[in-house]
Amino acid sequence: METVICEATENGFIVKSPLVGVYSKAPQNGALINNKTCCGIITILGKQFLLELPVKVQGVVKFDNCEESKNVEYLQELFRIEKIESLVSDGETSSDIQQDKQHERVVVAPTDGMFYRRPTPDEPAYAEIGDQVKKGQVLGLVEVMKTFNQILYSGDSLPETGKIKDILVEDGGEVKNKQVLFVIE
Repeated sequence: METVICEATENGFIVKSPLVGVYSKAPQNGALINNKTCCGIITILGKQFLLELPVKVQGVVKFDNCEESKNVEYLQELFRIEKIESLVSDGETSSDIQQDKQHERVVVAPTDGMFYRRPTPDEPAYAEIGDQVKKGQVLGLVEVMKTFNQILYSGDSLPETGKIKDILVEDGGEVKNKQVLFVIE
């Protein structure tokens, strides 16, 4: 793994290439990203280098122009990250945000693929914003090569029950491994 170079801005970070090569597999525009999320691959003479963010950098991916792959130079801008704090409404203070964050958990994609919120196009979604959820409950599906993987509300970091605060990917949208799909409070 290669760590990208991040330049702090007023609202977030500018993510820059640590290498010269061909950049691909960029994170999806609007995805919540942190240092545990792969933020792309740089290929140099056939060798691939996975990219990761520095430890304390996180936020929402913002692209001006997203291409499938592109040649990049050292320190060339790859994309921007908007701080999560800058996404809250005007009435909230920084301490409100920190207090809120202590009660939030996330559910991530188990693999790359297509995300679906419902079992079939004619049926209702597994879960909606505001729904109460419990361990073992299906929240969605990720399709990989015609195989559907259930996204369950489960894991040691999650309480027995929770409430869906936000759904960060549209039905039928492409997702990357470890991309945040649901925010739980």
